[in-house]
Amino acid sequence: MDRLNPDLSRRSFLMAGGVSALSLMLSGCAAGGNEPSSAAPSDQDQASAAEVSYDELSFELIKKAEEVLADVTIKTPLVPISLPLDGFQAYLKMENLQHTGVFKLRGAYFKMSTLTDEQKKLGVVTCSAGNHAQGVGYSSRAFGIPATIFIPSIAPQSKIDRTAAYGVDIQIVDGSFEAAKEAAEAFAEKTGAIYVPPYNDACIMAGQGTIGLEIMDACGDLDAIVVPVGGGGLIGGIALAAKTINPDIKVYGVESEGAPSMHASLEAGEPTTVTTEESLADGLDIACPGDKTFAVAKEYVDDVFVINEEQIAQAIKTLAVEEKIIAEGAGACAYAAVFLGLVPLKENAKVACVVSGGNIDASKLTEIVAG
Repeated sequence: MDRLNPDLSRRSFLMAGGVSALSLMLSGCAAGGNEPSSAAPSDQDQASAAEVSYDELSFELIKKAEEVLADVTIKTPLVPISLPLDGFQAYLKMENLQHTGVFKLRGAYFKMSTLTDEQKKLGVVTCSAGNHAQGVGYSSRAFGIPATIFIPSIAPQSKIDRTAAYGVDIQIVDGSFEAAKEAAEAFAEKTGAIYVPPYNDACIMAGQGTIGLEIMDACGDLDAIVVPVGGGGLIGGIALAAKTINPDIKVYGVESEGAPSMHASLEAGEPTTVTTEESLADGLDIACPGDKTFAVAKEYVDDVFVINEEQIAQAIKTLAVEEKIIAEGAGACAYAAVFLGLVPLKENAKVACVVSGGNIDASKLTEIVAG
């Protein structure tokens, strides 16, 4: 579509470069210098949390996550887009302005808040292409928990560097996310460290589901929410939260052509493994959704669409140049699907696109905007 292919003048290109710097400044200001809170849950908080099951995603668990995260995460804005639209209204949920630049902190912090004192002494371990790693790193510093994080070698260096800044033990694994996941699980079994899953966990999904609560609170008459999909933790939490509040709302997912695992799984009726390829949307590089995330998606998600690399790049470019918003590849996917016309919207519909993160290398952003 024309909106995803703006003509770039020299002035527009220079403006986009300024946007990148402004986004970093805003993120740092909003994050309070990116320093984690040192506050741990009180005994009263833990007693209250015990009333809610941590083993199954529920609206009550999402509300509990909202309580725990109230003084930890940023309640990111839901803003209308500035481009003229034909027949619908679109909004952007700005999780690129969250602490660590991405939504992942919500699930990681809430999950780690449920650990007992004995579990905390054992330390935590996880795997990540870089975004969940930062959420775990931030949270490990806040709770004073040792953390070991396995990151695939294909992860952007900027994400690795930002994770290292939290003082965690980083282990780089040759290959894809799946290789890092196997290494992290083996480490947990060998050492007894507590594994903090990147997506396939009720508490992780509940933390991400607080985004759904915020979206519905900001605009309760939405017709649809569009969400990028990797392992399914984000869309699962958002979908359950939103549809509990309004059962008529539609929730759609968007995956990259490089890792269409949820799309394939929903078509097959069971978690299905696909062959993944390197993508601009590195945060969505998941070969197979988890059994828990798949079950939630099967019940609450209306459809999942797949977009290609060119479409992702054009969305990144349009967000930067036209909307003055910095989004990484995964973060641009929902926006792309809406403006490509993939999402079925009735006339005068209101739709929210989740900009899940903004952690893109400056050199990659420059290359995309200049292309």
